[in-house]
Amino acid sequence: MSAGGTKNNLFCFLSSILISSSVFSQTTGELLKMLDTVREDTTKVQLYNDLFLKYEYSDTTKAKDYLYKALKLASDIDYKKGMAETYRYIGFLMEDQGNFHGAYSNYQTMLQIAIEIDDKLTIATAYNNIGNVYIHQGNYIKALEYYKNSYNLAIELNNKILLSKTVNNLGACYYNLNKYNPAVEYYTRAIVLANELNNVSTLAIALDNIGVIYQRKKEYDKALESHQKSLELRKKLNDKAGIASCYQNMGIVNAAKGENNPSDMETALENYNKALSIYSELGLKEQTSNCYYNIAILHLKQKNISKALEMADKSHKINLESGGVDDLRNTYSMLSDCYRDNGMYKEAYEYYVGYKKMFDSLINVENIKMLTQLEMQHEFDKKESEREFRQKQKDLQKEEELRLQKTTRNSLIIGIILLAAIIIIILRSYRIRQKDNALLAKQRDEIQFINTQITNSIKYAQRIQEAILPPEELITQYFPESFVLYRPKAIVSGDFYWANMVGEHILFAVVDCTGHGVPGAFISILGSGGLNRAINEFKLRKPSDILNKLNDIVNTSLHQSYSDSTIRDGMDIALCSIDYNNLVLEYSGAFCPLYIIRGQKLIEIKGDKQPVGQFVEEKFQSFTNHTVQMQINDMIYIFSDGYPDQFGGQTEEIREKGGVKFKLKPFADLLKSIAEKPINIQKDILEQTLSNWQGNLDQIDDICVMGIRL
Repeated sequence: MSAGGTKNNLFCFLSSILISSSVFSQTTGELLKMLDTVREDTTKVQLYNDLFLKYEYSDTTKAKDYLYKALKLASDIDYKKGMAETYRYIGFLMEDQGNFHGAYSNYQTMLQIAIEIDDKLTIATAYNNIGNVYIHQGNYIKALEYYKNSYNLAIELNNKILLSKTVNNLGACYYNLNKYNPAVEYYTRAIVLANELNNVSTLAIALDNIGVIYQRKKEYDKALESHQKSLELRKKLNDKAGIASCYQNMGIVNAAKGENNPSDMETALENYNKALSIYSELGLKEQTSNCYYNIAILHLKQKNISKALEMADKSHKINLESGGVDDLRNTYSMLSDCYRDNGMYKEAYEYYVGYKKMFDSLINVENIKMLTQLEMQHEFDKKESEREFRQKQKDLQKEEELRLQKTTRNSLIIGIILLAAIIIIILRSYRIRQKDNALLAKQRDEIQFINTQITNSIKYAQRIQEAILPPEELITQYFPESFVLYRPKAIVSGDFYWANMVGEHILFAVVDCTGHGVPGAFISILGSGGLNRAINEFKLRKPSDILNKLNDIVNTSLHQSYSDSTIRDGMDIALCSIDYNNLVLEYSGAFCPLYIIRGQKLIEIKGDKQPVGQFVEEKFQSFTNHTVQMQINDMIYIFSDGYPDQFGGQTEEIREKGGVKFKLKPFADLLKSIAEKPINIQKDILEQTLSNWQGNLDQIDDICVMGIRL
């Protein structure tokens, strides 16, 4: 697992539609003077809201006070339009504070009032504001729905101001969905409309956003040029939040360039700090969190782990307050990486669990909860529940003993006079104990039931995985002299073996998927299905072509890209095809090598140093195909890294200290020493050697070794 990419700041007009420009041209003193002189209550409501805008970033207490005055007056006179506007501004304030749930509630109230009075312009604005909340929470599909509703109303009303701002929001949404072509299309339309309207603010934002897309396409000079133009316009407007956005986005571009130039890294940090200072001053929590996160990534790249940890922790604390799903997920991942690189594995694991609960890839949120429970919490919960059960029994017994001691002492002091009362107390205590014991028995039964359900779920997953493995009879039919040593770490496995016959060729593979246990098993099902699709649906026969297609299938299924994924889900694999008629073997691999032992000579063919499941934005190299002319009695071995990576030792003393890895060279030497022995003896020796080496240490990974004699 690795932390996600840097967080660009995309500016949207989500909350700015319908704010009267007159409020910015009038001073606070002028607005207060007007408030003292006007008589119309509806005008007072508007003035209260205008004063909120004046104090929104400078004095939150005064800003709140004016909003509540506006809402009370609008409610007293049943001024619906004023109420809708005030609920919108309350939503603004809650967004500023990172309270997206509260902002959403107020925008929904605004929408209902606007629908009630059939005010289409206000309805369109409410749709944008609600889309704002969804985009902050990472729900881009839902945000897109609301933005399109606003866009349709803008077309209907022929309102170019509204339209220019809505197309920008749609561009931001498509950007976050990694749909860059429609994003550029909408941003370009925003620039055209901004020029038609002579709207400098709209133009500045669109330029900043297009710069982000250039950055994502790695066209760094164009990105910096676009951000710089936006910065100059925003400085003229004194748009502090916009200025900070430009600095942050420029910092991201500098950091990307800085991988080859340390001075760019220094420039990136300077820009990040400028943005951080402004966002902190304005009280914009989400943007402040993003700055801390980007600075943490910068320090992590420079191997300054302590500083990265400090910045990531600050970002995480802000995200815990705001509850943004994507932001929380990314900071959990970042903190896990920082603690791991700092050697603090317990803390790294705890943050990884937090990340895992929020990670959504192959399955939905409910299944993620199930995976976390099955894989990471099963044994812990079982032991913890049993410990709590025993502790409750001890506490109740101790409490009973103290109560009886007190009762006995009092009975000796008071004597015969209180004997009747003592008997009553004993009887009452007995009834309480019966109730407590009944409660403990019920809790024990519930714990046993939950443990049974979890175990049954994992065993059912095991049956599903076993169904995709080739039967032993099929392997023996293909290869009369062969063995498969298959030992999952848990009930289900991230390793699997595969075989299929196509015409005159027999294809076989050993695959090592990301992780082990239930998450690894899910990836293994995807890998087995992908191999079958490659040969059956796409009619591929060459091992390298099959791996290239499997890479596409994995990326498509997991929606993996460097920009939006924080974990590399994929697999290492050794894939072979053998033509028995001509004794020709073809091999292609991702990390996993091929060993051929001919007499006492070991021929090693290494796999490519890239996994199946490479990110779509990374530079992908097609897998290499190797062809070998085989000889009768050649021994073929393919395997995952579980066997050579197993911890153990030749003596009990070494194992008691935690052991050492078996390692690849001793494993190769072991294979050379047994290659001429009968197949069944080879498997027995491998199993016995592994057991002796491991001793009482835990198995650390899934193990799969396949051996075939021609």
